Amino acid sequence: MARRADDAKFGYAAFIVWPGWPIFFGGTVMRFILGVIVGAALMFGSAYLHDTGVVKAGPKQPFVNWDTVFALAGR
Repeated sequence: MARRADDAKFGYAAFIVWPGWPIFFGGTVMRFILGVIVGAALMFGSAYLHDTGVVKAGPKQPFVNWDTVFALAGR
């Protein structure tokens, strides 16, 4: 593997890791889709944790009507 001028600044490990991202994840589009999926999971997960009482921050009323969500998911 050839060395670059950036190796002295960032170290050889940064050179090994960074160029592989577009190859393994298919570039910018795949990272965008993965970001949307992770973002949606974080949003629904944090709303669920708040509504079940695990997290005691924010307003007292639930963010989501989970009965409706589960009914729509089960149809």
